[in-house]
Amino acid sequence: CSCGMTCSCVRRRWTRWRRSRRRPTGSGSLAVYTSSSTPVWVESAWADAALAMTAHYQDNGFLNAQVTLGRLEIEGQTAVVTYSVNEGNQTTIEQVILSGLPEGLELEPGISMGEPFSERSVERAQRNINRDLREHGYLFNRVEASAKITEGSLARLEVTVTAGPKVTVGKIFVRGQARTS
Repeated sequence: CSCGMTCSCVRRRWTRWRRSRRRPTGSGSLAVYTSSSTPVWVESAWADAALAMTAHYQDNGFLNAQVTLGRLEIEGQTAVVTYSVNEGNQTTIEQVILSGLPEGLELEPGISMGEPFSERSVERAQRNINRDLREHGYLFNRVEASAKITEGSLARLEVTVTAGPKVTVGKIFVRGQARTS
């Protein structure tokens, strides 16, 4: 598995908890622990880990990724969890089309061809364009993006910009005492 969230990560966290002898708490805590030498299984915590791994794959362009909980093996105070990962095809960006930019203004969306496609990368591109428009004086704008994904796992991203009027600073008047003591 290339997701970076492997069972060895779970094993390390389990070992750390076992050494501290405290029941884990909070988000992402381990769900297998011993209470009076009796193993306890909290399936929802492991299912949440599978959802987190699925989201990780989807953020890297594997839009149809599926991660399912496999089996749990407990040996003494060590737990080994196996997940089944079906990545599917990785969707990459084939084309980025920007339309509606103010005349004479060219912006980089921060997303390029060949990069893995994900909702997060589209949101990042929208934020980048919005930020760049504001830096150029267009404070009131709307940036909308839509993607079309082909059967070959290629995404065509269309970004439409509706820029408001350019904001400029007019005359600045400073009033008050000319001298202070």
